[in-house]
Amino acid sequence: MHSCGFAIRTLITIAFFAITALSVPFPWGPPGGGYPNPNKPAPAPAPAPAPATAAAPATTTAASTSSDESTSGSSSSSTDGVSSGTGNPGQALIVNKCTFPTYVYVCKQHPATCGATTTMSALTGTYSEAYAPASDGGHSLKISTSSGSGDILQFEYTNEGNGDVSYDLSEYNGNPFGSYGFSLTNTTTDVYCAPPATDCPSIFTTPTNGIPYTASTSEGIGAILCGS
Repeated sequence: MHSCGFAIRTLITIAFFAITALSVPFPWGPPGGGYPNPNKPAPAPAPAPAPATAAAPATTTAASTSSDESTSGSSSSSTDGVSSGTGNPGQALIVNKCTFPTYVYVCKQHPATCGATTTMSALTGTYSEAYAPASDGGHSLKISTSSGSGDILQFEYTNEGNGDVSYDLSEYNGNPFGSYGFSLTNTTTDVYCAPPATDCPSIFTTPTNGIPYTASTSEGIGAILCGS
């Protein structure tokens, strides 16, 4: 369980993001919807895998890591599906399974800055970074189908500094991958949001209706675009 202190710190953090959004220029707009959000429920443990669901086949990807922010360099249903996990221990990882390039840039809270855009190649591209230190105040990985402008899907995480990392996936600033589906992942379980990705309980479409999760910093977390 998270303490009252965590809730207070969450309120302070999102208030800071809201203020800087009005004054700091960011590509594709300000970091709205960045984690943590004061209206989001307290983080929950990652969901348990469904025993009857087989793991998706492994996919070999070519990694591309942004040095600006890194410390180390179809179903017709819209419900969540849970399967065995994906990820690199100790890292946030975005995997592009789309048939087109996708784009990601990273914003952090302390100081309020955003890094350069990284292109993830079609089918094989990835972006990864080791967990940022707690002093960064949280990272928002903003993902788009186009470079320079457009709606963004946001993968957001915060290193709590106590061996845990809190994370979530937000469509609050757009649903660019809704037609293709996507997954919220960690090394234990993956949660798939099928097209049109407008009613997945785990994914935030407003500031209050998703699920923020927690994992150990020894685990890997992230998202898979256009698949699971």
